[in-house]
Amino acid sequence: MNGIINANALVFCTSAACILTMLDNATGGSGMYKILALAMDVLVIVLCFLKTNTLYFFKNITPACLLVIVVLLMNFMLSPYNPRYSLLLKYFGYMTFFIYAKYVAENGCVFRCKKYLLYSMIIIPLLVVFLFDKSPEKSTYFPNSNMFTFWGISMSLAYLLFNEHNKRNIKIAWLIVLSYVLAGTSLGILLAIVLSVFILNFNRVNPVLLSVVAVGLVMCVAYIDIPVFMRLRDSFMIFQMISWSDVVNPTDINFYEIQMEHSSSGRMDNASFLWRILQWITLVSGYIVNIINIPFGNGADWSIAYSGKPPHNDYVLLLVDYGLVIFLIIVSGVKKVVNRLKSLKIIYFILPIFIYHITENLLDTFPQNIFFYLSLGYYYSLVSRNNENPVD
Repeated sequence: MNGIINANALVFCTSAACILTMLDNATGGSGMYKILALAMDVLVIVLCFLKTNTLYFFKNITPACLLVIVVLLMNFMLSPYNPRYSLLLKYFGYMTFFIYAKYVAENGCVFRCKKYLLYSMIIIPLLVVFLFDKSPEKSTYFPNSNMFTFWGISMSLAYLLFNEHNKRNIKIAWLIVLSYVLAGTSLGILLAIVLSVFILNFNRVNPVLLSVVAVGLVMCVAYIDIPVFMRLRDSFMIFQMISWSDVVNPTDINFYEIQMEHSSSGRMDNASFLWRILQWITLVSGYIVNIINIPFGNGADWSIAYSGKPPHNDYVLLLVDYGLVIFLIIVSGVKKVVNRLKSLKIIYFILPIFIYHITENLLDTFPQNIFFYLSLGYYYSLVSRNNENPVD
């Protein structure tokens, strides 16, 4: 490696954005904290943009990327649904982070920051939620437990981005994720991780070992009363109550009644996976009605205007709001990145996030995505240049 990139300002601003957002949630959205958090978000984008060679930045805007930019701009400007232009700014930020980290890697540099800044960014949100958030959904400081655990896996990526990828640090990164999952009781990220491990090791799975692990997990869920296992039990009981006719006609399901019957974990969103299916069916059905809108979508934030709530699936959002063209470009880009990074151990922290987009609104969650897109750009560049594997 030729040099070290001092990322103290980047880490400080990201940490500040997270803490300010937590304060905004805890105080009921007073406005001041939200404005300050947005200022930190913008500052992070500006820092990364200014640290990237301008010629290099624009060289990395491929024709496909340029098409996405043009379509998104037109989509937002022509949308009659009061689009959130802050979301357009976030999209620009994600592109900037990817290109900046790619630039750093191609110059043979590594990211480093002060240890106390990194550890504070990782530990403070975890301790605050664990010690002071008594709500079942962990919604006092974060919008919900899903966003809290998303911060957790993003912190694992941040930890690995700023440290050598030896066995000890890989274990610490997994410990960070586990701590957030146990504190947040979110099933989404847990299932995304399990599914990722299975996908990445499909050809190497030992049936006997898989059976032993499965039985052990079932026994833990059945008999250990910790929040995440109790919620798994509730979700399983709800799943048993659903018939095939309910799956075909989800509008007939009484979500409130089902959740009231099975809420031993204290949470009232254990049927959320059923509600999500209904939401996706509703949006896709509305999207395909107007054939003329299929290529470039119904307009920014049509999904919220049409259903009254976010899609809870970023891939559905891309499809119905921005159209089939943008959807195919983004999905092909995701596939390309995953195929490029699958030889690195870091893929075990990246693939779950791509899968997590299927059930959540992650594109609108800015601080968490900072280190996700930085990691994508950095490791993508390392692999493409046939650098020494930074994980093994």
